[in-house]
Amino acid sequence: MVTQGLLEMYCTAPKQDRAKMIKFFLEVQNLLQEEKQVTEVNPMKRCMVFLIGFVFLFSLTTFAVAEQTVPATAKKEVSDKEKVTKRQKTGKVVKISDSLLTITFTKKGERETMDFVLYSPEKVSPGERVTVYYIEKGGVKEAVKVKVKEAKETKKDGKKKASS
Repeated sequence: MVTQGLLEMYCTAPKQDRAKMIKFFLEVQNLLQEEKQVTEVNPMKRCMVFLIGFVFLFSLTTFAVAEQTVPATAKKEVSDKEKVTKRQKTGKVVKISDSLLTITFTKKGERETMDFVLYSPEKVSPGERVTVYYIEKGGVKEAVKVKVKEAKETKKDGKKKASS
């Protein structure tokens, strides 16, 4: 519609005004083309904006998932600590080294041996009766404390003296 109106104006205008009208039309056409370029986005730019937005959203979801998994692993560590129970075993020392303690004890009439990992050297000698306080982690018994027991005869003598 606009072009038909401009064409009619051009045809009806005197010849001397036609040159001015052509300059005016060219200026209008340039302005319209510039406006199109401003509103029209380059497809490459559009693609880049889309990719940057996608990467940003993906990184946000990754952080959200990571935050959710951290408490889950912390809960597992707590449950592992809860499973560790302190135990004790009394017996005679068979072997002792800087990192290993072996004791024997009688269970239901049978002699059994147990090995414990030592993290600090203990002042115990083979043949002594000891109580080993330990925890079991992954099938390994770790000695927490080793306490030397007095001989049974001394305890009986002590009780007899206290009662008399």
